[in-house]
Amino acid sequence: MKMTALSLLAASMILFACKKDDKVSTSTGINGKWKMQQNTRITYYPDRKDTSRYNYQSADYWNFIDNKIARSMNSNTDTVYYTVIANNSKLVTASDPEFIFRVDTFEIKSLDRAKLELVLRAQSFGTAALSYETTFSFTR
Repeated sequence: MKMTALSLLAASMILFACKKDDKVSTSTGINGKWKMQQNTRITYYPDRKDTSRYNYQSADYWNFIDNKIARSMNSNTDTVYYTVIANNSKLVTASDPEFIFRVDTFEIKSLDRAKLELVLRAQSFGTAALSYETTFSFTR
């Protein structure tokens, strides 16, 4: 009886130790090519909100390599620099390697081996105070 209990305990420990976790560290897990799937944009008006979705083409991607993002959308390409800040919870892009000219700051909503979600928040300071929240969804 004691041997059976020990065997079960050992087997469960081995299974637990071998279980693969899909979570990855931000600094290494974000590297590589990510296919753009969809963006969901929510526009917040003073009295309502509107949601719109855009599905990307199969050739649209972001490639994270050497602290740069090579982006391709609708056959147009560009490259921006990036860094991860705030305990790996935010991704900042810039047009220069010194980050003098910052472009966007994304919240890293989720990251695992197969899926990446970035959230961009912005506000309009015109005649109507609007705010925007755009979630970009990627897969490997």
